[in-house]
Amino acid sequence: MMLFEKLVERLKENSEVWLFLPPYHPEAYKSIVSKVPMVGETENALRSLAENTNIQIFGSYDPDRASCTEDEFFDGMHPKASCLTKIFTGLGERCVSLSLQQMSAHGDSTALFYFLVSGVVDTTESIFGRRWTQLLRHHMV
Repeated sequence: MMLFEKLVERLKENSEVWLFLPPYHPEAYKSIVSKVPMVGETENALRSLAENTNIQIFGSYDPDRASCTEDEFFDGMHPKASCLTKIFTGLGERCVSLSLQQMSAHGDSTALFYFLVSGVVDTTESIFGRRWTQLLRHHMV
């Protein structure tokens, strides 16, 4: 973990670093953890790293900890927008704020539009996406 911790510290010099732990479907998680206990150990190590390096961590491999239910997954390892919205609530406003800071500092809107075009934010289906779009319209007018 030391090498990864060094990478995080290096990235923090010029960026805000966040870690995302995507949850597994509840049945898949039970099976995985029983067969590969290192999954739980890895999450614990990443949470410790996040605490020690003062970075934010979103989500959890454990769907209960991420507050995601069985019907919020396409399959064993792909959460639907409803699950991701729970995990990232409030992040949209923060991303817009950070992107706007970058835009004014560099005169470039590429980063902000990348989030929208790449599908990081589902602007039609989620509360998160709708709020992002509202903030974007407000700041771009």
